[in-house]
Amino acid sequence: MKRLGFLIVFLVIAIALSLYFLMQKELWTDEAKAPGIYYEALDDLSRGKTEAGIEKLVRLMRKYRSKTWHKRWSFISGYWSLELGKPGEARKHFRASYEENDPLFLHVLYFKAVSALRADERKEAEESLSLILQGDANNKFFEESFHLLMDSMLASGKLKEAREILKRYGNRVKKENPSSVLFKEASLLEREGKKEESTKIYKDIYCLYPLSPESETAGIRLRIKENSQGSWEEGDISLLLKRGQLLEKDGLYESALDNYRYIITIFPESKVDARLNLRMGLALYGQRRMQEALSYLQKAKKDQRVSSEAKYALARIDLNRGRIHSFLKAMKELSDREQGKETGASALFALAEYYDNHGDWRDALLLFKRYISLYPNGEKREKALWRTACLLYINNDHAESFSHFHRIIADKENPYLVPALYWAAKCQEKLKNYHEAAKLYSEAERKSAKSYYGIRARERLKSLPHIPTSSEKTNERSERTEEIDAAFLFALDAARELFAMDLDDMAFDQLLFACRKINGRKILPFIRSTEMLLEQGDREKAVELLKIGSSNSSFPSEIPDHLLRLLYPHDGSEEICQIARSFSLDCNLILSLIHQESSFNPSAISRAGAIGLMQLMPDTGEEIARRLGKMNHSTSMLFRKDYNVLLGCSHFARIWKHFDGSLELSLAAYNAGEANVEKWKRWISNREIDVFVDNIPIFETRNYIKRVISNYQIYRELYGN
Repeated sequence: MKRLGFLIVFLVIAIALSLYFLMQKELWTDEAKAPGIYYEALDDLSRGKTEAGIEKLVRLMRKYRSKTWHKRWSFISGYWSLELGKPGEARKHFRASYEENDPLFLHVLYFKAVSALRADERKEAEESLSLILQGDANNKFFEESFHLLMDSMLASGKLKEAREILKRYGNRVKKENPSSVLFKEASLLEREGKKEESTKIYKDIYCLYPLSPESETAGIRLRIKENSQGSWEEGDISLLLKRGQLLEKDGLYESALDNYRYIITIFPESKVDARLNLRMGLALYGQRRMQEALSYLQKAKKDQRVSSEAKYALARIDLNRGRIHSFLKAMKELSDREQGKETGASALFALAEYYDNHGDWRDALLLFKRYISLYPNGEKREKALWRTACLLYINNDHAESFSHFHRIIADKENPYLVPALYWAAKCQEKLKNYHEAAKLYSEAERKSAKSYYGIRARERLKSLPHIPTSSEKTNERSERTEEIDAAFLFALDAARELFAMDLDDMAFDQLLFACRKINGRKILPFIRSTEMLLEQGDREKAVELLKIGSSNSSFPSEIPDHLLRLLYPHDGSEEICQIARSFSLDCNLILSLIHQESSFNPSAISRAGAIGLMQLMPDTGEEIARRLGKMNHSTSMLFRKDYNVLLGCSHFARIWKHFDGSLELSLAAYNAGEANVEKWKRWISNREIDVFVDNIPIFETRNYIKRVISNYQIYRELYGN
């Protein structure tokens, strides 16, 4: 009997174990299918079948416990539940998602908090938001978490706690977004019953941050749209004028005029002084409404408090109308009478710039030197120092010119740093200090090898006696490494996880934030992020991100060739090259020109009305078409890629021939017209071509030549001949 009992127990255990192993085998076999079901769910979500997708993800979570997959399924189910307006379900999914050391932990905390807020579970939301704020202020959700936590506490009447959060974290957010923090402070004061203090802050937000989203809301609180004086007092006129001035600075002249009209509406005429006439005049001048501007400025001129500023603006109008004698006389008087003041500095610089732009370099040099002496910290000091150094070089005073360029080089943040390195080297070359010249040329090339000045520096290095060429130093440059912050690598992992869940837009935002905030001006994070986007097959986003990263002039030199080709494309250029060759033009040059003119957008239209790939003005297009015998020409045909390039190449080939194949002169003429180039040649006769380029009086043309030459060098290096 005992044996029979043991046998039965043994059989039961054996059957149980067999069933267990069979189930495990089935589970393992089934789980191999899980990724396929997961991607089916993602496909449903991407096609708008949200509920079907979430249902599949939930089934997967219930059946399988693989940690990596389970976290992803939980996160994406939570995200889409939130999108569907089901915050209760979203909370459950996010609770089962990523843990503290996972790359998406902060994302989970943030979305869990948002879900809890929408489900009216404020305590849970506030705990999650507080955890985010206790971390690094550079995290993607820091600012938004601060605002959500403040809003939640204000809504639930936790004023003391809100005050503590504002005190602890407000200054960190204020660095990036001051108006948003001020708005929270004003809202808190309002809830605390401190009406007068909150009103004062609302006024500051409305007037000092006119372009912020909070400005409009502050305006509503102050009853702006009712055209009511409300809480505005006579002492606030200066603040409202400041708002208009800031709008003018951003070129929003019509908004500035609306602001000034509002002042006239809410205050009696006796309270409004000449400052308003001045600002109205300047805003109208900004819109080129000269006659109307004159009437206001003439009124302002009579008031001693703003007389000098009004006279300065009136002198600028004289220059605009071609009344040169009146302009020069007024500016000379202002520069003497207002010496040491802002208007005096502006007048002195305006005089120097006028003479500089009209080839009277002796007077320009004296005035720029005077500006530097009188206003060592003036707003235009950097440009005055740069032009002084350039004009001294033109006068063949190479020693003094070098000393001025050296002052620019000493300031590592100076926008003229790389140009100054190049020209300081040229000064040393003229002084026959070849070793010093070589060091400065090498530094200019190292800092910006593919820029105009880097290219010029490399050319000059090759011409110096017994100096190693840049090609011999290439290995030294390539060995220079750039460190990547650990926080960026963590953010990169977060983006990789988001891509795995088909949350591509969120992943791109994560990469962009990480590149901008974590690693600042370094290019390597942009390179790593671009490569990740290419792995995902998103070429468009890769180009967008790389363009943002390469906006720093030195960056193209640091970008590897396989990525540089994204910014300087050659795909589909066979037709362009065929047309260029038919006019005996270098294909790479035409591609470089198109890159600068329209970024290869055949539908591009400039503010001046230039059209298509090579940005031809309608009148110019008509003239070229007539010369080529195109009798059926119409302006709309300029949007056609082949036709626009045909006319553009014909135009450029004629200019090229006219200027005997001079690249710089031809580019200057294509941008500014042949008549201007002939005039500038007379001013800068018998000078080196780089002297000509840097002394062209129109900034747009100078910049255009340098950018096209830089593009040309890059195209030749990438694609050869």
